[in-house]
Amino acid sequence: MYIFAVVQAIFMMAQLAVLLDASSRVFAGDVADKYMPKWLTGKKDKTGRPVHSYTLTCGLALFLLLLTGTLPNINSIYNWLLNINGIISPYKTCWVFFAFVMLRMHQDKFHSDYVFIKNKTGALIFTFICVTLGFIPQEAEATFGSAAFNHQLIMNIITVIVLFGLGFLLPWLRKREEKREMNM
Repeated sequence: MYIFAVVQAIFMMAQLAVLLDASSRVFAGDVADKYMPKWLTGKKDKTGRPVHSYTLTCGLALFLLLLTGTLPNINSIYNWLLNINGIISPYKTCWVFFAFVMLRMHQDKFHSDYVFIKNKTGALIFTFICVTLGFIPQEAEATFGSAAFNHQLIMNIITVIVLFGLGFLLPWLRKREEKREMNM
């Protein structure tokens, strides 16, 4: 039983590291240069991957570790990490659905014989409501209105704001770099 627990812990840590590393490498390596600051994409290793994507990975991991450090025990930390994935992933997918609905709003340009969703506004509202319901803490001991519930709800909101804020901050930093380069 103890061997299984150790192997499982190593597996979960490796999986978290690979998921964070893979997403930041793809984010820093495959995104158009006009959206990423040069300090993040400039230096590359021998395989052509950005070296400073590890800085981004470490920053994201540190942010999550500092937040989970406020939880009372390891079970709460594990469950919160699972739940935060259940918030972030649907919001990412929500943008794909938003793009689909935007295509439907311009159906005069993009004609299709089959119509999946007829009410475009209702589709957007339904999607947003379903995704936002993921913010509600899922743990049994975090009953509505309790200190644990409020704490996890605040952590969920902060995490989403920081992660999506990073998605807005990096292109803004790149624009500032371009302006500075033009003025030189």
